[in-house]
Amino acid sequence: MRGDADGAVGDGDEALTSEDGSQAGIAEAGETLVYTITLTNSGGTAASFDLTDTLGAGLTYVSSSNGGVNAGQTTTWTSLAVPANGSLLVTVTAAWTARCR
Repeated sequence: MRGDADGAVGDGDEALTSEDGSQAGIAEAGETLVYTITLTNSGGTAASFDLTDTLGAGLTYVSSSNGGVNAGQTTTWTSLAVPANGSLLVTVTAAWTARCR
């Protein structure tokens, strides 16, 4: 992910924030996983960021927040407004479809 506007520096962190399976921390067939990406703008002015996130093997896209557009395993957001010295959260929801052994 990359962002740059008027000298602002953007950072992004991704974390698994929700799962609906019976075993915490273990992906189960058919389980829905929600990933939250935090964009942080450490610049003194509001900035517009583009963001791309790619799902790993075994995951199937379900939905995304903030106008994310999906194509295959890749979700893209354009012109996300991140306030000066602030942050913005976006989410991607995916289903675990890999076969379990």
